[in-house]
Amino acid sequence: MSYKAIKNEPNNGTYLDTYAWLLFLKKRYAEAQVYIEQALKNDSTSLKSKVVLEHAGDIYAMNGDTKKAIEYWNMALKQGADKAVINRKIKMKKP
Repeated sequence: MSYKAIKNEPNNGTYLDTYAWLLFLKKRYAEAQVYIEQALKNDSTSLKSKVVLEHAGDIYAMNGDTKKAIEYWNMALKQGADKAVINRKIKMKKP
């Protein structure tokens, strides 16, 4: 269903994030990264969503790019993400 949603609305950041997260949960990290990058590009607000930023961090971490993951987790913190959760991810360098 989520895949059909992004095919109908390929520029909807929320749908792209949801699909990326579903791929992440299925351990399809490389594919998830493609869709989270599109979600970030198409996020409708000037300030990116803390959830999308946290998802991006998790996905980048699982693809081995911890530097980029930490950047996204720090951005999520600035947008009001749960400090305890994000600080744990940054310290452990993994979701």
